Amino acid sequence: MNEADKIKERYKLRTKTLPAYAFLGDNFQYIYHVICEREYAYSKALIDNNFRDCSSLKFLEVGAGNGSNLLFFKKAGFEWQNMTAIELIEERAEVIKRDYPAVKLIVGDATLVDENEKFDVVFQSTVFTSILDPSVKKQLAEKMLKLLNPGGIIIWYDFVFDNPSNKDVKGVKRNEIKQLFL
Repeated sequence: MNEADKIKERYKLRTKTLPAYAFLGDNFQYIYHVICEREYAYSKALIDNNFRDCSSLKFLEVGAGNGSNLLFFKKAGFEWQNMTAIELIEERAEVIKRDYPAVKLIVGDATLVDENEKFDVVFQSTVFTSILDPSVKKQLAEKMLKLLNPGGIIIWYDFVFDNPSNKDVKGVKRNEIKQLFL
């Protein structure tokens, strides 16, 4: 079984059918704060790299999940027709297809994506922590670089520490990120 299939299996084991907004749980205020902090970081990355007018820029999200980050980047100025989402898990891709029909959707392993199309912003959020095989992490980092336009940026949002209650994820430290993108 390859790493992509292992990731699918790990996600299948923890997937539950929950009512809308159940992801907020009992800690609504905390989760809301985390979302605001995360979106501030995305905004800062765009502004710090002089990506102030994003209307003509091409955007790619690797591991788009249910597409919740796509809406933020649309509000940041990207146009739907310039946005592409890659999602490994078919059920999540179906949500993107339903909720964001104008976004180009690629279902499958991001390491196998054709490199003909280039992007100004390549974004990933909590993807690398779900990849436990170091060689697959390296392949994905190399693919992200190959998909990037000259002068483009990678926006990375992930966690550093292991989650003791979830053995299916492993934190990624700054030194590992540097090694991945060398």
